[in-house]
Amino acid sequence: MVTQLEKLIALNNVTTGHVSMGRYATNFNSLAAFLTDFDFKKAVPRLASKIRSAIDNPDRQLNRKLKRDVAWLDNADCHLISLFDPEYPALLKQIYDPPLCLFAEGNVALLNQPQVAIVGSRRATSVGRKIATEFATKLSQVGLVITSGMATGIDAAGHHGALEQGTIAVLGTGCDRIYPARHERLMMRIKEKGLLISEYPLGREARSYQFPQRNRIVTGMSLGTLIVEAAEKSGTLISARLAMEQGREVFAVPGSIYGNQSFGCHKLIQQGAKLVQSIEDILEEFPLVRGDISTSILPTLPAADNVQLDSSEKAILALLSSMPMSLDELFEATSRSLSEISLLMLSMEMKGFVKLEPTGYVRSR
Repeated sequence: MVTQLEKLIALNNVTTGHVSMGRYATNFNSLAAFLTDFDFKKAVPRLASKIRSAIDNPDRQLNRKLKRDVAWLDNADCHLISLFDPEYPALLKQIYDPPLCLFAEGNVALLNQPQVAIVGSRRATSVGRKIATEFATKLSQVGLVITSGMATGIDAAGHHGALEQGTIAVLGTGCDRIYPARHERLMMRIKEKGLLISEYPLGREARSYQFPQRNRIVTGMSLGTLIVEAAEKSGTLISARLAMEQGREVFAVPGSIYGNQSFGCHKLIQQGAKLVQSIEDILEEFPLVRGDISTSILPTLPAADNVQLDSSEKAILALLSSMPMSLDELFEATSRSLSEISLLMLSMEMKGFVKLEPTGYVRSR
């Protein structure tokens, strides 16, 4: 008999890269209900028969994969987190096409801590790498988790800068694959104090289309995305567009007008991205994380009976009831930005006043 965990792994194997099943799963209250009641034939006719076969009667090749994945999950720091699990990133659930599940290796507690993405050119200059490293270090020291895509250049510099506090690397391959090969040591260090995650099944090698897909997770988990060095037609601009579409803040570091290395950043600034010269330019967009965040909403909270809400949280809480409200509905009902609302909801969820359900937030106290 195929277990529910094996069904999830099987579904992920046959769909990831072809269709985002998380888009459909958000309408269900549990993984069991989704696997049983969802009409795959109507929603994804091309894959429906393959999906049902994989879930109900996996073939020999898929069975080998299932056994390998289950064995990997037996390791203490290895996890498979579905969209229905409490560890799943709350902000990521709000994007249009969230991944159905995430393979994770390392400290999964980082997933629901406030994050800022740092991305940029793979062919970064020494100045660009220095900027990314310094910003990552300073932002992580005030309690923000630095998230990036493990690429060479700016991504790697951001990860290096946040290693001591813990950083999240979103992979475009399976979690058991080292890519690029030069980052083997960096990946090992991230496993120790940070977190590696991927929506792709174990064993999945690098494929060109997977890296743009990965970017939606990098930006989707983050309150904002900082762009450091991006050429006029840089792939980094895909991340910036995704962040904008997801209602998240976009920050850009300006550069020289001579040469192409910062043309993309300048274009983003012209389009409304915030010009950034210091971490204060970022922190002022997130007032709840200014100062020592470790004594506010992270990581240890007082007993529930002693928790107090500030005036901003109380104003949002007054709008909630037992009927779910999405971030978009809260945005329309207030004068606050989506990033500020997201942070307020995360704070109140950790304090036990609200609960995130598949269709939005409800009041729990």
